[in-house]
Amino acid sequence: MMGGFIFVFLLVQLYSVITGQGWYVKNYGEGAMSLLYFGIDMFGLAQFFHTPTFLATFWYMSLAQIIVFIIPLMIMVYRKFGTVTLLALSIMVSMLFPVDTPSNKTYAYLPVYIVCIAVGILASDKNLLVKMKEFSLTNNKFVGKIIKFLVYIILLVAIWYYRKEMLGTTILSVFEGLMTITLIGFMFEFINPIPVVGRALKFLGVYSMNIFLIHNFIRVCWYYDFTYSFKYPVLIVVVLLVVSLVVAIVIDLIKKLVRWDKLISVLQKKLIGMVSE
Repeated sequence: MMGGFIFVFLLVQLYSVITGQGWYVKNYGEGAMSLLYFGIDMFGLAQFFHTPTFLATFWYMSLAQIIVFIIPLMIMVYRKFGTVTLLALSIMVSMLFPVDTPSNKTYAYLPVYIVCIAVGILASDKNLLVKMKEFSLTNNKFVGKIIKFLVYIILLVAIWYYRKEMLGTTILSVFEGLMTITLIGFMFEFINPIPVVGRALKFLGVYSMNIFLIHNFIRVCWYYDFTYSFKYPVLIVVVLLVVSLVVAIVIDLIKKLVRWDKLISVLQKKLIGMVSE
């Protein structure tokens, strides 16, 4: 995970230098501390130390690292104490560390998303998405599908509305969890089966990480005027997605060209060897 991030991180730094659109001194300051901030940001740790980042979007890497370490603990709780305990504890964490306090920064927004993580664990263990798809409200499958489609739409609108009302509150994480499972359930049953759409989403998924990491550089840092020159919100989003996708594909090609993944694999093996010794 961090290998892919570091590669993109170094590329955007290099591109910023070449194009003169921002060098790390501009973001991190000057002197020895700027090099320290650079290293902290490159390893996705800035959220923990409250140090500068080259781009605000990189805060997510700190959260991603917490998720990697906390999931085994949450699975252990789930297997030992069950579904209710896991959900209750995740909600308690979100309420004990509300989003409008300094602890939110320390824990990299974990309180906001911890219920989503719990729901993901449950969905995986209980094969929940498949069960939701197979469930029918009537014996007539066609009628049942129509009813489920309408129910999903009503639920999504309702959750979206109340989620907006809960922004900045300690109960927000519950609505994040509800929105996550409902939206994914809807897409799994009604969107992914559409041949062209399903393949397109799968293709986007392959490059989704690079798209996420690069899109704000295009939108904010490098080509703001170009991005918003299209005026209409939907058109802006489409253009930004297409440009970000093209850049993401180029990044992936460069990564393969320099054999970055092989380098990371070698480093992983050496690190595992050192730890095992």
